[in-house]
Amino acid sequence: MSQRRGRFVAAAGTAAFITLAPALGAAQEAEGGALPRTPWGHPVLQGIWTSSTYTPLERPDTLADQAELSEEELAELNTLLTAEGVDPLRARSVLAAETEEERLERMRQTQENIHYDNSIWLREPQPRRLTTRRTSLIVDPPDGRIPPLVPTAQEREALRRAESRWLIQNIDPQSFDSHETRTLQERCLVWRHEGPPMLPPSYNDLTQILQTEDYVVIMQEMRENDARIIPLDGRP
Repeated sequence: MSQRRGRFVAAAGTAAFITLAPALGAAQEAEGGALPRTPWGHPVLQGIWTSSTYTPLERPDTLADQAELSEEELAELNTLLTAEGVDPLRARSVLAAETEEERLERMRQTQENIHYDNSIWLREPQPRRLTTRRTSLIVDPPDGRIPPLVPTAQEREALRRAESRWLIQNIDPQSFDSHETRTLQERCLVWRHEGPPMLPPSYNDLTQILQTEDYVVIMQEMRENDARIIPLDGRP
């Protein structure tokens, strides 16, 4: 569970990825490895979960032929990512770095860049890190990339990007500035990571799952909307 661009909704059915990990109070494995179940026989999902990871959704071009990092590469990167002075927002693209110098540049907050001071106020007791040797959250297709859009969708995406650029840079010709040309995130309707599919946000990455015999409720820490309530009686 764990949009980058407008492609997410179209690709949600073809790209598979895994990000949730148990955090505080998450369901624990029963003795003997048996799957824990509720009194009514459903698998136990409820608890506090985290999607905290630097593993990117798509595999960077720099690692096009490498599905996994070695244990040594993973350990080295996590040592760098959890060091003091790392800006958690800048470090998200660390795997796309082509050189050691570029990698450090992507992670470190400069002394001049203290407006938000992300290396302090986004720092957590357990610093974010790479949570897997995989070089992408997407596991299918095997190249770790979202499949390309069909031609008609590519045309719509190009038009959307052009309109957005006209509005931001005040370039003629401009389309009428209305809700149709503003993103759902800018309109405070849905954050990109809220999905579908749900993805790791930049911070505030906890998710609480509650369940009853008839419903499962998903509450994201970083959200624009109320809890996602999922009925279990076959309704869509």
